[in-house]
Amino acid sequence: STNVANELGAGNLVAARASATVAISIAAVESSAMSFALFLSRHVWGYAYSNVPEVIRYAAEITPILCISIVMDSLSASLTGVVRGSGKQKVGAYVNIAAFYIIGIPMGLLFCFILDLKVKGLWIGILSGCTLQTLTL
Repeated sequence: STNVANELGAGNLVAARASATVAISIAAVESSAMSFALFLSRHVWGYAYSNVPEVIRYAAEITPILCISIVMDSLSASLTGVVRGSGKQKVGAYVNIAAFYIIGIPMGLLFCFILDLKVKGLWIGILSGCTLQTLTL
């Protein structure tokens, strides 16, 4: 956001766009690499939290949702920085409120408690809000 703001303030629209593109590209590549590594090791991570087979299995089961959430959240963070750097803080705030408080949290509660998907349902709600925020920004 700082680089975008500096370049826009200096009137360098091409440099501001390049800065935004670089930030978003780095976020996409880095989060994809981390998510891929997490996905490949999904059957191991559960052991860090428990030695109960059911917990380990469930951790492996929800890891793909977590991996997608990591990528979406990283892109969303980069896009939010670009929006802030552009001086459009209110736009970012409104999108955040709509994506999470109006869509993501209610969906998570619906999937978790009404459709009985438990923690997986909460993660689906978070992912829904984050994806909506990323696509909107």
